[in-house]
Amino acid sequence: MIGPSSDAAELIAHLETLRSEENVAGMARFGIVTDRALGISNPDIRAVASQARKDHVRAMQLWRSDIREARLLALYTAEPKRLTTEEAQNWADDFNSGRSSIAPPISSSRPGWTNSSGNSLPTSANSSDAQPSP
Repeated sequence: MIGPSSDAAELIAHLETLRSEENVAGMARFGIVTDRALGISNPDIRAVASQARKDHVRAMQLWRSDIREARLLALYTAEPKRLTTEEAQNWADDFNSGRSSIAPPISSSRPGWTNSSGNSLPTSANSSDAQPSP
């Protein structure tokens, strides 16, 4: 049984029991890199995260496993207030879903997102409401 006291190895072992070769094959058809994937659905990963609870140190260990679903579990169980900008950028740079990276670099000098030129990106769903940065 997994829970808040489960360590990274126990959680990874549990994830291995949820492995679905059928889902891995489906992921590959959509161009997702599957060499380190277990084929576990996001709702199932969220259920594991709910049982495991937040634990930042363990989340960092899960990330280092290089297993796709363990990394997703790390995202769900990391403690946002403890995650540094550098760690978040490293995770974004390191996550390989098979598609080119679309996440802009994280800027610690100003709130919100910036593009690769350092310009603020609109935060509104309607970009016509956005004002240019000074």
